[in-house]
This record gives sequence, C-alpha cells and structure tokens, in this order.
Amino acid sequence: MESKLQFRENHLTHESPFQIPAGHIPVPDGTKLSSPATIFASNYLIINNALCPVNFSKPNQQFSRRPIRCFSKPKFCSIDGVLYSKDMKSLQMCPMSYEGEFKVPDGVEYTSSRAFISCSRITKIVIPDSVWDIGYESFSQCKNLQTIVIGNGVEEIDEGAFEDYEKLDMVVFGTGLKRIKKHAFHNCKALTKVNLPDGISNYSVTLFEGCSNLSELTMPEWMEKRRSDIMDYAHGKK
Repeated sequence: MESKLQFRENHLTHESPFQIPAGHIPVPDGTKLSSPATIFASNYLIINNALCPVNFSKPNQQFSRRPIRCFSKPKFCSIDGVLYSKDMKSLQMCPMSYEGEFKVPDGVEYTSSRAFISCSRITKIVIPDSVWDIGYESFSQCKNLQTIVIGNGVEEIDEGAFEDYEKLDMVVFGTGLKRIKKHAFHNCKALTKVNLPDGISNYSVTLFEGCSNLSELTMPEWMEKRRSDIMDYAHGKK
C-alpha cells in the first residue's frame, strides 16, 4: 500500500488509509502529525533527529487526532539517509530504499532493533569489528540479502536478527562470537552451509529453525551433543 506524505503548514498529512512501515519516520523540526494513521510496528517519530514517542503499545492502533509535537535536542545524526546516534556508536535505521551492499561504518558498536527491517534491496551486509552487539530483528526480512560478513568484535546475535531471508546463502562469522539467541537465522531457506566459530559459549537449538536446506554444519565440539536437535529444528522435524 502506498500513500503520499505531505507537509502543509508544519503539519504532516497523508492520504487515508496510511500504513507507517516498521522502524522510524524522519520529519522536520516542529512538524505536527494530524489526522489518524494506522500504525505498523513503530512506536515513535523522529523529529529534528530526536525521538518523539506517540504513546501507543499495540500494532494497528491509530494516532489520536490531536497533533503530536516534539521539541527535543538533537540526539541523532544522518549520513547518506542512514540514521545513527549522535556519537555514531549506534546505527538506528537504514531506509528501505537502500540498494546493493551496505557497510556498517567502522566505530559503530551496536545495530538497533529492526534497524534494517524490510530493506529488501540490500544484497550484502558487512559488519565491522567495532560492532559488538546485533539487536533484536536488526536485519530481519531483507529478502534479497545474499551475503553477511560479521566482524570479529560481534559477541552476541540477538533473537531474529537475520530471519526470513529467501536468498541468503553465505554467512561469515567473526571469531569473537559468544552468544546466538533463538531464531537468529529463522527461515533462511537458501542457507546450505554454516561454520560456527569455536568461541561460542551460549546458543539456542532453534538458531537455524526453518533453514530447510541446511546440510553442512560445523560447530564447536561441545555443541555436538545437540547437533540432531539443531538439525531437526532446521528441517521442520520439531
């Protein structure tokens, strides 16, 4: 569904109905949001590079007809349309229109929850050694993503971080990885071969659930006792 956003006299308006995509909405300082809007997986606006809560807790609710206004000091910065924290240590959001290879800038330490969700035009992600944590569903539903290169500084991959990839067939893990949470690579059906690093100390047996073509899995010796469980979840037997 497509609807045009328009700015009229400092008000953000839209054609009805309008669905806000997952993530965030950058709008100018002082902008008011008028008329109801259907919400989808988002819970704040970004106005003048500052977060502005919209006070709802469930998807598909509507904004109040009362305008929303935010006058916070800037806490974020934008480079090439990608939103970062002001100190460049956190990557907050990549626009869905981004195409091709994306290299997370060196110095970023954390990719925020759903920062890249539904960025379906990205084909390759390169994560530098400076990143130590990949947030919840951070790269979820990037349907054309084929390659992920994870830096040596990444210690944890959160739940659903790389789920629902139709074309992902190569994941390069860094040596510093210690924890992989459940459904980290859920439904990555093109993934056939995985080589997990030796330093993993905590993981979920559902980390590859739904990866139905996974056939070759190399992992630390201490994890071997759960190999059959991991592969059963991958192939839909559990």
